[in-house]
Amino acid sequence: MDARNFDETSLDDALAALIERGRQTIGAADEISVTLLRGNYAHTPVVTSNFALLLDEWQYEQGQGPCLDAAACAATVTAADLTTESRWPRWTRRAVEAGAASCASVGLRLPDGIPGSLNLYARRPAAFDTDAMSLAQGFAGSAAVLLAPAVGDDPHMALSQHRHTTMQHRAVIERAKNIVMSRTQCSPDDAFALLAQQAQATGRATYEVATTLIHDAHPEQ
Repeated sequence: MDARNFDETSLDDALAALIERGRQTIGAADEISVTLLRGNYAHTPVVTSNFALLLDEWQYEQGQGPCLDAAACAATVTAADLTTESRWPRWTRRAVEAGAASCASVGLRLPDGIPGSLNLYARRPAAFDTDAMSLAQGFAGSAAVLLAPAVGDDPHMALSQHRHTTMQHRAVIERAKNIVMSRTQCSPDDAFALLAQQAQATGRATYEVATTLIHDAHPEQ
């Protein structure tokens, strides 16, 4: 596949379209994200859902996880069953509690050796077979082509529109988590897991479930 086939007017739109197309094409992938590293700084410039964003950010917080390993080594890293995975114990515990069962990250080859990865997450174990990984490699190559000019100019590239939307979604989900915690006296991780489970059961995004919960709790807003 050729990243130049995308005719969106901005890098934000092109990357968002690419990974959404990847999610639809790689049927095993429930969600997809992209990780970029620069020194001790890691961020997710584009993601298909807040579920994937949290899985990424937990890795950044703890300094361990498949996307960091794949980015650092420009290699492919897979985990077929996160319940038995031992390479990243702190991250896998939280990932499993949130509903992730398997994952795969493909290292991106970017200018000046800037580390990056394309990350695939699934809610069932052993989701990524040879065919799925072949498709993932192709989408990773397309992502690298799109990212190359931007990271060459600015390694911390903004991708501002998409990231702004992502931050808005995070704020909504945090509000919903607080409602769940106040009702059930559970932990923040458990609250997110409950939202994610409801999203999976109803076929909606976690953000949509969170929005509905907030509206039901505060209909006047």
